[in-house]
Amino acid sequence: MRIEFKLFIYSPFQLSYIAGTVITHLQARMLQICATKRESHERTYAPYFSVDNSVYHTVLCVHEVLMKEETLSNFISELNRGTYTLCVLSQLTRPQYGYSLLQNLAEKEIPLEANTLYPMLRRLESQGVLESSWDTTESRPRKYYQLSAAGSELYSALKQSWKSQQKTIHALMEEESHA
Repeated sequence: MRIEFKLFIYSPFQLSYIAGTVITHLQARMLQICATKRESHERTYAPYFSVDNSVYHTVLCVHEVLMKEETLSNFISELNRGTYTLCVLSQLTRPQYGYSLLQNLAEKEIPLEANTLYPMLRRLESQGVLESSWDTTESRPRKYYQLSAAGSELYSALKQSWKSQQKTIHALMEEESHA
């Protein structure tokens, strides 16, 4: 019996889910067959799949590649989490509202999204790092954010720490490339 797959994939996450599901079903079938053979005291040589092994191998390879991409993506997100805060603080030495801040960062190739920025601004304001004020002179009221006095001191300290860490990490990577 041969099973044919016809899939319409719209995103890598869908492909990862489908690959994971197919692998799970194949593994379950393999265990089921092995258990049946054990019960009947038959000797089990190799797992038998009702789909072509090349399909299984392809699905495994695709799943593995997507898992590596997902792992890389998670590490990059983790790395960006702290640096985005520093990027935002660097732009708030003068008052800005959220959307203008997003545009400025995008122009400087910082891919920060609104659903990341606005909670960050609220958190930094509640921590006393930012001050805010409303501008109601235009047809649409806007909330402007700026570094507070404590925020300016914090930003200076973070900037120094960033420069020091960057120098140390660069030295480590240079050392590695010469080894």
